[in-house]
Amino acid sequence: MSESTPLIQSQYSYKNDDEEEAAPAPAAARGGRIGSRVRPSMSWVNKALFTITGLILFCAFLYLPYYFTPKAISLSKIANVQTLYTEFDDPFKRLIFVGDIHGNYMEFTKLLHKVKYNSELDKLVVLGDFVTKGPDSIKTLDYLVKHNVQCIMGNHEFETLKFYTQFHHLDAPTFSNTDSANKYKFLPASITQDITFNDDFRLAKKLQPEHVKYINSCPVILHFPKLEIVAVHGGLRPDLTLAEQDPLDNLDMRALIGPFFNETTDDPHTPNSVRWYKLYNKADGAVPANNIVYYGHDAGKGLNLRKFTKGLDSGCNKGKKLSAMIVTGEKRKNGKIELLEELVQVQC
Repeated sequence: MSESTPLIQSQYSYKNDDEEEAAPAPAAARGGRIGSRVRPSMSWVNKALFTITGLILFCAFLYLPYYFTPKAISLSKIANVQTLYTEFDDPFKRLIFVGDIHGNYMEFTKLLHKVKYNSELDKLVVLGDFVTKGPDSIKTLDYLVKHNVQCIMGNHEFETLKFYTQFHHLDAPTFSNTDSANKYKFLPASITQDITFNDDFRLAKKLQPEHVKYINSCPVILHFPKLEIVAVHGGLRPDLTLAEQDPLDNLDMRALIGPFFNETTDDPHTPNSVRWYKLYNKADGAVPANNIVYYGHDAGKGLNLRKFTKGLDSGCNKGKKLSAMIVTGEKRKNGKIELLEELVQVQC
C-alpha cells in the first residue's frame, strides 16, 4: 500500500496549519454601512408611553413638594408689650415661668408633671426659644397650642417667622405698640443653599397655620403691673420704660456697651460691655427698673437668680437642666403683694 494512500477516506477536509482562513467580506461588500448596527425601531405606542411617563415624573418633581407644604397665612403685628392684670386670686393661683425648652418636649412634660401643673389653676409662661435645636419642636408647639399656654417671643421664634414669610413670599414680621415699629421692615430675602439646613428654616417650612398664629401671638414683653413682674426673653434696658424698649434688643440682648450703656449686644465679650442684669440690679428697684424680670436666652450663664432678675435658661439643649420658677403671692396689710418663689428643675 502506498504511503500516500490513506487507510480511511475521510468525508471531512482538513485545513493545513499553514493556510490562512479567508477573511469575511467587508460590510460595504455586503451592502451595509461600516460601523453601523441594526437597531429595532420603537413603535409609536412605546414612544407615547415614554413621553407620558416623562411628563408625569416632571410634574411630580415640580409640584409634589407644594402639595405637601402646609397652607400659608399672613402675619399680624407682634405686640411689643402685653399686659396682664392679676393678683393671684382669679382665675389662677400660681405663675409658672419656664426657661428655654428648645423643642425638648419629653423634658418639658416631665417638668410640668414635677410642678403638678394644673391648667385651670396655674398660669404657665414659656420664656421664648421653645422651638428649634431640640428633637420635638412640632410636638412642643402642639402642646402649647392645645393648652393655650402663654408664650414670650424669643429670637428663635422671631427668626422662624422671618423664614416662614420668606419661604411663602409673605410680608415680613413687624412690631406694634411703639413709635419705632416702622423701623422693622424685614424684607424677604431669597432662600439660599446656605440656610436650607438651618433649624429655624427647616421648622418654618413645616409650620401649620395654628402654629404660626400661636407664635405670632407671643409678645416681646409680658407685664404683670399689679405684681411688678415682667417676662422677656433676652433682657431689658434699665434706663427705659417698657414702652420705650427696642423689641429687637429685648429678643437677644446679653450686655450693654459703655460708656453710656444705651447700646445692646448679644456678645457679652464685646469690649467695654457689662451684662444687662448687673446694671438692672444696680438700679435697686428705681423706676423704670422697678420690676422683677424673668428671662431666658443666656444659657452661657446658666441658672442666674438675683434680687431683681431671674435667669432661667439652664442649658437643657446642652444636656444640662430645664428650669421652672413657681411664683405665688400673699397680700400684705399695706396692699402690696409679697412674692414667694420655688425653683423646680429636671435633668435633660
